[in-house]
Amino acid sequence: MLRRVEDVPRNRNNALHQAGGDDNGRPIIDPIPRNPIIYDDSDDELEFGIAPVIPSDGRTGRNWRNHVNFNQRRNDDEFKLKVDIPTFSEDLDIKGLLDWITEVDRFFEYMEIPEERRVKLVAFRLKGGASVWWERMRETRIREGRGPGTRSVNEYTSNFLRLAKRNQLSESDNQQAARYLSGLKPAIRDKIRVHMVMSVQEARNLALKAELMFQERTRADNYRRYSGNDNRPLAVDKGKPTQGVQPSHPPNVANTSKATTGGKTRVNTLNPPKTINPYAKPAPFKCFKCNEVGHRSSDYPRRKAVNMVKKDEEEVGDDEVYCGLDGEDEEGTYEHEEYMCVVRKLMLFQRSKDDTQRHRLFRTRCTVQGQLFELIIDNSSQENIIGRNVVKKLQLIPEKHPNPYTIGWIKEVGSVRVEERCKFPFSIGMYIDEVYCDIVDMDACHILLGRPWQFDADAKHLGRKNTYQFDKEGVRYTLLPMAEKNQTKASKGLLDEFHDVVPDELPNELPSMRDIQHHIDFVPGASLPNLPHYRMSPKENEILREKVEELLKKGHIQVSMSPCAVPALLTPKKDGSWRMCVDSRAINKITIGYKFPIPRLDDMLDQLDGAVVFSKIDLRSGYHHIRIRPGDEWKTAFKTRDGLFEWLVMPFGLTNAPSTFMGLMNQVLRPFIGKFIVVYFDDILIYRKSVDEHIGHIRGVLIALRENKLYANLKKCTFMSDSLLFLGFVVSKDGIKVDKEKVRAIREWPTPMNVTDVRRFHGLATFYRRFIKHFSSIIAPITECLKKGKFQWGEEHEQSFALIKEKLCTAPILALPSFDKLFEVECDASGEGIGAVLSQEKRPVAFFSEKLCEARKKWSTYDKEFYVVVRALKT
Repeated sequence: MLRRVEDVPRNRNNALHQAGGDDNGRPIIDPIPRNPIIYDDSDDELEFGIAPVIPSDGRTGRNWRNHVNFNQRRNDDEFKLKVDIPTFSEDLDIKGLLDWITEVDRFFEYMEIPEERRVKLVAFRLKGGASVWWERMRETRIREGRGPGTRSVNEYTSNFLRLAKRNQLSESDNQQAARYLSGLKPAIRDKIRVHMVMSVQEARNLALKAELMFQERTRADNYRRYSGNDNRPLAVDKGKPTQGVQPSHPPNVANTSKATTGGKTRVNTLNPPKTINPYAKPAPFKCFKCNEVGHRSSDYPRRKAVNMVKKDEEEVGDDEVYCGLDGEDEEGTYEHEEYMCVVRKLMLFQRSKDDTQRHRLFRTRCTVQGQLFELIIDNSSQENIIGRNVVKKLQLIPEKHPNPYTIGWIKEVGSVRVEERCKFPFSIGMYIDEVYCDIVDMDACHILLGRPWQFDADAKHLGRKNTYQFDKEGVRYTLLPMAEKNQTKASKGLLDEFHDVVPDELPNELPSMRDIQHHIDFVPGASLPNLPHYRMSPKENEILREKVEELLKKGHIQVSMSPCAVPALLTPKKDGSWRMCVDSRAINKITIGYKFPIPRLDDMLDQLDGAVVFSKIDLRSGYHHIRIRPGDEWKTAFKTRDGLFEWLVMPFGLTNAPSTFMGLMNQVLRPFIGKFIVVYFDDILIYRKSVDEHIGHIRGVLIALRENKLYANLKKCTFMSDSLLFLGFVVSKDGIKVDKEKVRAIREWPTPMNVTDVRRFHGLATFYRRFIKHFSSIIAPITECLKKGKFQWGEEHEQSFALIKEKLCTAPILALPSFDKLFEVECDASGEGIGAVLSQEKRPVAFFSEKLCEARKKWSTYDKEFYVVVRALKT
């Protein structure tokens, strides 16, 4: 039976006594705060069909029962026993772990521990490595739940300084201050950016002031929004008298009535007492202009526009911002309303960063067989599509489409019938995939990936960033669109200005005679070679005849009556076409060589430190821009099945051709070399720290090419990029990386079956030896296979073969050396080889390694260590 209703006594001493205090009034700590309680002391509340009685502070369910149980067992001797959770450490074996779990479950059951407290109690008993693991997991969850810009200034500052000290950031005060500002809340960051901040301490002081100001304004706004008793008059319509506000009265807690039905007493909760709850949900918004509920005054449908931007500052934000303020109604608004306008203005600035991608398709470039192709990802397209010209260029194998159809938007004129498809292997950075694409004649782009690719990859499109994210084989990939910035417009303007330097086809004329000509001087007394032409298939002979006819039309060759001749042949290009070459080995044997210096790759890469923007210009048929010295034409004669011809321009394959061409490039580009360009034969790399200066440098190079009638191949050129492929390396502002296509070729390389296969793999891997630590020691077993004797391939060779692949797939980014900073050389020697690492600011610049010969292997450790120091410094 419900027998009494009590409130907590208002007398402080009585309250402490009833809360478990002693006779002197000292309270026994109770973790649950005391509130007025209505309870039932019957044996079983369900016995009388009465619903559980609710305390007046709103606790229900398990919390209420835990509270009652806690008070009921305070004086129970059963709960005064010393029972605790056993400690847990990493030393427990599987049997001990199972016993520990059982004891913990029994403890929770015996002590009636609530679910929400169990994890904290168990965490308190973790020791050693288990405790460290728990703390790391908590920190990880905190970081995942609270990223930069969401913490208080003090908390963010302490974490920032701790992480900076742990990671040993070697940055100046200005750099650390900039890094510190980037992690603050956007509102605080924008507030202090107007100040000249030189250190983290100055930025922290300004951030604390800004945070305090925002907190004061927020408290003022919250008080006006939630307070039920505001001394200030409310906004009213003009012409209407101001009505008084009735004062609020404290609720009458004694209005609890009892109703008895059928001998059962129930608590009347139809009219619950009203209390002031400062955290209650606010009333619906009410407009201060029309006194209607459902919208703010700032969202007033018939509002006027207030221009927040001066007429002469059209570039700042949007032209108009609707803030809901009219000049005649200012007296009816709250103070600080102008602050809300500032916040919305800042939000407009933040949104404008993503607006650039709003109307853009996802465009990027993919790499196939070492060539770049334009690719569009469109999730509204129902098929994957590839252009027929790409299929022919890559020599992909088409197959019949299982479900032919007609499509009409991808070509400028008319519709297209789709009857074929093919497998298309491609790569975008580290992402490598193969998809089925329908073959059509397409003008929009080279490749279009639609809904089938997105479904198979389970890719998610992030609209504001215009990126695609997906997981493959445990790795998360993020595809970024091609940058469409002002740089693209600038490069297009340059190409329009210098369209004659980048023609689609070379002019059909003989180049003019230059100061530099190709000389061919034979060794005195040498016998002249006269070799027969190679036998070819009818198709190859037809292709060779077309090449010869094309060269005759351009004037690059002429019919010859030379006493010596060598055969011509065809070699395939990457794009599937053919190049005509001349087997000049017999001529080269009797030619006197000239020692013009060829630039070293290391020396060129050393000049790129600090560059952030790059451009590459590739010359078209570079060797054919140089004439043969008059009188030496007969020495270049070559044979085909159709006759004997001789060159008037410098062909490929002659002994001194590279030296002659480098002499021409040095003469043409001498004012720029070493300042902002590096030249390696027909590849011109332009680099700079400033974009504006970079545009001027590109223009200067193009002017020099125009004056000397040198022509560029636009398909192989790259303008104003933050990274590009140069001589087998990917060059960027971050450093030097390996070419993913070559790494892919190494990764897919089959197991060598003979010495020739080993020699090919060894040469390709050696090209990237600077990226692999202890390369010589790792590849030593494979090097042994190159020695004379019977070819043997065992388990040791296979392990070395697999390790080289793994090392190249995880190759680091090598830093570009800066000769104004300190270098560090770390050396090491072992029984098989020596190695060294050249680093700068704790970043590797290059790796060196060398396999020791049998005699050096017998040296003492001190001699080997001294030898590696000497070799590393010489290298």
